[in-house]
Amino acid sequence: MKGTKLILLIAMVLWMTIAVTAQLPEQGQSQPVQPVFSLDFAQHCIGDSWKLSLSNGAPDMPMRLLGNSNGQSWQITDWGKTDESGNFMEEGMFAVDAVGNHTLQLDIGGILSNTVYFVVSECKVKGSRIAFVSTRDVGGPGPGARSSRYIYVANADGSGVTRLTQGEMPIWSPDGQRIAFSSERGEIRIINADGSNERVLGPGGMPSWSPDGTRIVFYSGNPPGESTIFMMNADGSSVTKLITIGSPDPGSAAYVDELPSWSPDGQSIAFVRASDEYPWTVHILNLVTSEDQFLRVGLQPPWESRAVGDSRPAWSPDGRRLLLQVAAWSIASIDKNFSDLQTYVQGTYLGKPDWSPDGKSIVYEKFTAPGGQSSRMRIFIASLEDGTVRQLIPEAVAPASPDYWDSQPSWSRVRQ
Repeated sequence: MKGTKLILLIAMVLWMTIAVTAQLPEQGQSQPVQPVFSLDFAQHCIGDSWKLSLSNGAPDMPMRLLGNSNGQSWQITDWGKTDESGNFMEEGMFAVDAVGNHTLQLDIGGILSNTVYFVVSECKVKGSRIAFVSTRDVGGPGPGARSSRYIYVANADGSGVTRLTQGEMPIWSPDGQRIAFSSERGEIRIINADGSNERVLGPGGMPSWSPDGTRIVFYSGNPPGESTIFMMNADGSSVTKLITIGSPDPGSAAYVDELPSWSPDGQSIAFVRASDEYPWTVHILNLVTSEDQFLRVGLQPPWESRAVGDSRPAWSPDGRRLLLQVAAWSIASIDKNFSDLQTYVQGTYLGKPDWSPDGKSIVYEKFTAPGGQSSRMRIFIASLEDGTVRQLIPEAVAPASPDYWDSQPSWSRVRQ
């Protein structure tokens, strides 16, 4: 067994991403406060830097690190010690042998923390890119949404726009090498980021990758009456139903579960439940416990004011927040416990938001025609640090019609 080598490796590899809060029980206190781990990112690439900080811990206490890496359990008894203020900080970089799925739990003076989940990928492609959908180069029965839609890729600064194939709802694989998408034939397809090796996985749409790249969660309306969320292997095999359709309340209208989004730590699926009678709600399905939590963003009847719009909930890179399109056309985020709603941008129409790989910016689509007309859609980027907003994907040149749409941006998670 490679015990010692693996343990030391994972220790070096894991120091990186954890923030821990610990507190010993005071005299007479019946319930001690649980130490809490948090990671700067839940999805990493080899060579990514990591940052570990511990605050509010018990002073001068030894820490025992408990972990599991790719199914192998390990521990480090004397992993570190808090300072006189109960704090600890360390930084580093992920090593080559760290690829895989990992969990961590900390023992501080006999008090166990929560468990932290994260994934490290090889990520041969360096540098993040944008995938998006556009009608800029193609004709169709009409402008904008009614034209044929094609998937394009561009550099993170919006340059190098390149058309790949016909389709929509693109989503990057964790390593940045492939794109899964929905085709006009109601199929889920995969294509390499350079436009090669396009292939069909099976019927369905709205795909989202697992953080280790081995599985895909997706929406399907087949068979009829089962409009819900399924899961399959990344090669299209082993399709299983993830959520069983039911009625939220006796006598309520039919609804569908759609727009799934896999959390960066691999433990949860966020999705939208759409109904004509009830407001559209965001749900989080815990894949470990099968618990289903849901959110209504504080809205009251009439239900035409939807709690969320028809946009995929986008997990932040650290897995702590969800980016949403909310009523009155604004983009906001909320933490995964459905608290601390933060609004970022507002406009006549804003939708399909996604995070930058470092979580410091967001991209989204919005109408730009005079008076908020729906004939023109473009992709914008907003900084969450200074509030600046600019168009990310440049205007197409002639012979493109001015009424084309750029929409559905998806940012790869490769950060280098």
